[in-house]
Amino acid sequence: MEKTLTQKSRSNWRSNNLARPRNDDLAHLPPNSPEAERGVLGCVLLSPTDCLDQAIEYGLSPDWFYDLRHRVVWTAMTLTPGLDTVTLSSYLNQHEPAADGGWLVFVSKLPNDVPSSANLVYYLDILKEKWLSRKLLLLAGETEEKIRNGSQPPQEVALWSQGELARLSDDRTQSEINIKEAARTELNKMDEYHRGGAQMTGLSTGLSYVDKLLCGIGGENGFYFVLSGRPGMGKTSLALQIALHVALDYVWFEPVTENGQPVMEGDKPKTTSHKGIPVAIFSLEMVTGALVKRMLFQRAQADLQRWRTGFAESQDVAALIAANHELARLGNIWIDDTPRQSIDAIRARARRLKRQHGIKLFILDYVQLLRGDGRQDRVQELSKISAEIVALGKELLTPWLVLAQMNRDFEKEPTRRPRLSDLKDCGGIEQDADQVGFLYPPKLRDKESEQYEALMEKKFAGGDWSKRPKRVDLLFAKNRYGPDGNCQLLFQKSCTRFLDWNDYLSEGKTV
Repeated sequence: MEKTLTQKSRSNWRSNNLARPRNDDLAHLPPNSPEAERGVLGCVLLSPTDCLDQAIEYGLSPDWFYDLRHRVVWTAMTLTPGLDTVTLSSYLNQHEPAADGGWLVFVSKLPNDVPSSANLVYYLDILKEKWLSRKLLLLAGETEEKIRNGSQPPQEVALWSQGELARLSDDRTQSEINIKEAARTELNKMDEYHRGGAQMTGLSTGLSYVDKLLCGIGGENGFYFVLSGRPGMGKTSLALQIALHVALDYVWFEPVTENGQPVMEGDKPKTTSHKGIPVAIFSLEMVTGALVKRMLFQRAQADLQRWRTGFAESQDVAALIAANHELARLGNIWIDDTPRQSIDAIRARARRLKRQHGIKLFILDYVQLLRGDGRQDRVQELSKISAEIVALGKELLTPWLVLAQMNRDFEKEPTRRPRLSDLKDCGGIEQDADQVGFLYPPKLRDKESEQYEALMEKKFAGGDWSKRPKRVDLLFAKNRYGPDGNCQLLFQKSCTRFLDWNDYLSEGKTV
């Protein structure tokens, strides 16, 4: 009669044979250290109270063990109350019966393999190194298989491999923070409170009322900011203006240290101020040259149309040279204009830019141009892309300013304000985003229209009307960390620059 493999015999075979290779196979085993594996388990049995928590906090996972018996023992350790050799072997005999009649002999030898539980971290370091080596070998094998099969283009295989490598190299560990420490941290932040101004927790946009409403982009861990509008409303121009402000004008403070210790100034740490932080732009619509030209003219406040038609003024040339010098001096902006990218490609490149250049703000122009896999309808694809952007912002701890198109439904009702349902094919985005802003032409009331026309007449009477700005509002239909609201702006198309309407009124600015 043919013998059947019972559950008990399968478990016994797995415990005693699978992890015990033949002698002629030893030279071909993946990287592993039986001594370090037994060392970790022995340390935990020597000092269960301290070492078990320490190993878990370190991030020890069952797959770090190459020997399957050690994996079983570690898992049982995390589940056994009153952990010692007797309770552990009893639990194992009950849930993972062994062929040799019991686990007691195997478990009892583990504490004898280590001189002291103080060596735990040393053993954990070895385990992690061997596990990482095995994962790299496995990744290399999978990459080779994908290339030989030819089922994917080499570029996609390279991006996939780069993403997997980034995940392996990500050494961040999650740990709980006691409410007392968290409250102290937040209270220290409140020391910077100043009455009547925006309490900035994120990156400034350079527009005072927008900053007051949002308290900056990326504040309160809100990493996903969406800017939407119909074509021609100035989405890219506003995004570039924010990029220029963050890269060139944003002021941040760094603690002063000596010999690794903070230098105190009274009862507060001494700080030094810096200007500008790195920004990366993924442009799926415009090429790098066109973006840079816009930024130069915007920064110089020079008339782009006059330049195109051959009537540039001498002051425009001087201002453009100064703007070029300012951009080149800091070199804080990186642009990737690769068209039709996938979210996987964006993820891989964002990780590299973050690692190499310390990017503090990512801009994506625009989300509907991202390529999907073609297996789902467009709404589902964009929902998946949106979820990936959320995860990427949290992973890199870096805010994303994502541009999106509005659908045509908004134009059918020109008297109403935009709403979240106006996002084109983006049901997932309106749920995932922390803030959603819509650029749109406002329907001015009679009084507002009269005020606007009177101001324009006053400022541009007998002057150059090509510099006259038009009213454009930025409506925040969603703001997860504050109120919704409407920001009144002016857009000067000649140099693609936005101004705060209230500042324009109160300060008497000329454009």
